[in-house]
Amino acid sequence: MGIENLVPIVAVGLLLSYALSVDKIVKHLDKPFFLTLMRIFSSLILVAFLFFSCEALLKTYRFAEKLLQTQELKISELLWLMPGWFIIAATIFFAKSLWYFVRYDNARILSDWYVKKHLDLNKQEDFEQSYCCLQKASQIKPDSVHIWCLLASFSQLFLHSSKQADQYIARASKTLNSKSSENPKEAAILEFYSGRMSHYRGDYQTALEHMKKAYEMDPTRYRKKTYEEALEMSVEER
Repeated sequence: MGIENLVPIVAVGLLLSYALSVDKIVKHLDKPFFLTLMRIFSSLILVAFLFFSCEALLKTYRFAEKLLQTQELKISELLWLMPGWFIIAATIFFAKSLWYFVRYDNARILSDWYVKKHLDLNKQEDFEQSYCCLQKASQIKPDSVHIWCLLASFSQLFLHSSKQADQYIARASKTLNSKSSENPKEAAILEFYSGRMSHYRGDYQTALEHMKKAYEMDPTRYRKKTYEEALEMSVEER
């Protein structure tokens, strides 16, 4: 069997290795070496998949060129191209998650990991550990407006501490203002969570104002439906 024929087999093997291993590795991402392992693993898989995809595209081009010349379609040749097309599809499907570990630094990846764990623990109603995860995330990435806003929301909703929630919102605002360039998406996050604070406290008119600003700043993230719900609550309050 030639090297060229081994390409689809190796690619499928790498795909299966990634699919079977990624969840197990990610669970231990906060432990020493595991983040480095995930970064190396993702880089190798991404490079290999890109190489195999180019190989598959080249075979497809040769097949199309031959088909135009001979006007004869051979099913056996078409079937031989399918593993390559599978590789291309797999590359497109996994590219975003693989590129994530290559693109971002350790602080971003770990803070995102703790935020995700916080959300999972919330679903399990383990609020104490959930809060600890958010605190760890804020320590790793103190310049994240989103994390401070999540802490504010958690403090208001689960700890029932308006004072603490306001402190976290103030910290988020200070973090946003300290940045050298304007960031509409982060500003929208602050407006959205400020609206949620007002909503939790029954001040629907103020919530409406914040939700409207969040929608105007980042309509792709904060749907118009959220703003319209706040508007309905505001009208009902009157």
